[in-house]
Formats: sequence, structure tokens, C-alpha cells
Amino acid sequence: LISSIIYLCGRGRLVVLALSVAGCVLWFALSRAYDGNGVLAMHATHTSIVLCGALCVLLFFSGAGDANRRLAAGIALAAVLALCAFLLHTIYPISKIGATPPWALYCAALCSGLFALLYWLIEVRRVSRWTALVQPAAANPLITYLLPVVLATLMHYLHRRWWPAVTQGAGASAFSMLFAAVV
Repeated sequence: LISSIIYLCGRGRLVVLALSVAGCVLWFALSRAYDGNGVLAMHATHTSIVLCGALCVLLFFSGAGDANRRLAAGIALAAVLALCAFLLHTIYPISKIGATPPWALYCAALCSGLFALLYWLIEVRRVSRWTALVQPAAANPLITYLLPVVLATLMHYLHRRWWPAVTQGAGASAFSMLFAAVV
């Protein structure tokens, strides 16, 4: 909601979004420094992730510019976000549970870089046949998002558990990739 309000009030301007990301990081930092509301600080971090996504999309799909310029802007965004995350990591840990800025900025950098790679493959190189594999998930993202939760809930109520071989070590990594592909 906050990201949407910022986007609408800022009329989708890149500078407003970038400054808002910095503001979210500052909110987190001040909250931590002065024992403020930790939940609001975590919400600021989550807001920054959404704002970074909006920045990425605007770089690729608004305004003039050829594909190479857009690609360079996306890669630059990923690099700047990663650098900021690296610098903030000297102060805060990388923690999803704590919703720290380094975690958020590394995630946003990774997503921006991945988006740039996909843009290059699909829009620039025109390599898109492979996207048929993920088309059902793209057409129904809410189902894709909720299906694991539904399955976990059913397993809980049916008193079923995953086998230990698929919940620990290398087996867990392989199983999680297979599960994600099936979903």
C-alpha cells in the first residue's frame, strides 16, 4: 500500500522511487538506532523491495531508449543495489526474518539482474520458446503462490510429513527445486 501511494504521488518518477528506497533504509536505520517500532522498520524494508521492483520495471518499460540502453540501465540498477547491500552489510546482518536492508537490497539486486538476463534472452535475442514451460504459472500466479500453502495445510491435517531424505542436506535442495518446478 505504501509503495503504491509513493508511486502514484510521485507519478512514477525514478528519482522519487529511488529516494523513497533510501528513505525506507533510513527509516529502518533510525528505528534500530533509537529503539523504535521494529515492525514498522520491517515494513519499511518490505516497502523498499516493492519500490525497487517498480524502479526496475520503469527502467525497462517506460520512456524512450533502445533495448541495449534499457539493458544497461537494468544491470546498473542491479549493481548499485548490490553495492548498497554490501555497504549496509557492514552494519546490519543479512536476515530475512529481521527484514534487514542488506537482505532486501541483495534480493532486489538479484531480481533486477535476473530480470535483465530474461529481458536480454527474450526481448533482445528472441529466445522465448522455453517460456512455454512456465506459462501456466505466469497465467495463474496466485494459484502458484497458494498451492504450496494448501499442500502444507493438507499434510498437517492429514498428519503427514515429508521424508527426512527430502528435508535435510542436498536432498532438500534437490527436492525444493523439483517441487518448485512441479508447482
